Amino acid sequence: MNITRRSVLRVRGSYVVYLPKRCVDSYAPREVEMFWEDGFIGIKPSARSIVEAGPAAVYIISAFAAGADEAYVKAPLEEVQKALKVVYAEVAESEGGYVVRFVDKYTEKEPVVELMYHSLVYALSLASRGAATIKTLQAIDDEVDRMRLVVNRLCAKYPTPTCPFYVQLARYYERALDHVIELYGEKPAPQLWRLLLNTTEELGTALEAGDPEALVQFLSTARGRRFEVTQLARGELQTLHADRVIDYLTNAAEVYLDLSIYKAVKKSPSGSQVGATRRGARDEKSGKGASLGAAKT
Repeated sequence: MNITRRSVLRVRGSYVVYLPKRCVDSYAPREVEMFWEDGFIGIKPSARSIVEAGPAAVYIISAFAAGADEAYVKAPLEEVQKALKVVYAEVAESEGGYVVRFVDKYTEKEPVVELMYHSLVYALSLASRGAATIKTLQAIDDEVDRMRLVVNRLCAKYPTPTCPFYVQLARYYERALDHVIELYGEKPAPQLWRLLLNTTEELGTALEAGDPEALVQFLSTARGRRFEVTQLARGELQTLHADRVIDYLTNAAEVYLDLSIYKAVKKSPSGSQVGATRRGARDEKSGKGASLGAAKT
């Protein structure tokens, strides 16, 4: 990765930033896409990305997650169709193979992760009411798997500073739901399902509070919830899968806390705050700060 610093110029009421020549010379199009998030601005060439994928469905799925716009594949139709169950795309025949044109149904990471959270709540709600079936849970799991790929795709296409947080959250919700399905096969007691559902809903309540302290409070209860799992679970496998769900919810809370702290950090122009802080420290050390204060009083 190359990093450079540029001045923001004002020209007739507009703001102008000159791109490094070495960067612009590396691609042919002279049009760029700009994307921004809070104080971050990203710039990338505006061009369709095309990749030749391998003959198995997993290659097509990887191309989607990697942010490609199109994938050309020489694969059996059944492999292409298998991939289409996981990714959003349109397919056309082309020169003895297929062109898979990926479709972007979402443009924001946060709503996708919220959908994953609510899908987990829905699955646990069904299980706690005895209304779940393996077919229903697998359908929910398929959609959550697809949404995780969407988050990866958005971050590959438009990398922003919050991407690592959302990629982790998507992964944790996906894995939590995987363990819910495994736990379902072990036929646990309704009380265990209610424990997992209450824990998941309490995470949502902590998030809605919008206060990091609510997340800290949620995290402080993790040990007690694991103890409850050991009391309610019957057998080693039930304990394992239920405990993993608690683990992933705890991991998600930690990431949400990190994200809230990141968003709370005050951004200032490079050098100005650091310079002021250093001057303040020097003044305090030498006693000048106190003398000036006394003189002004």
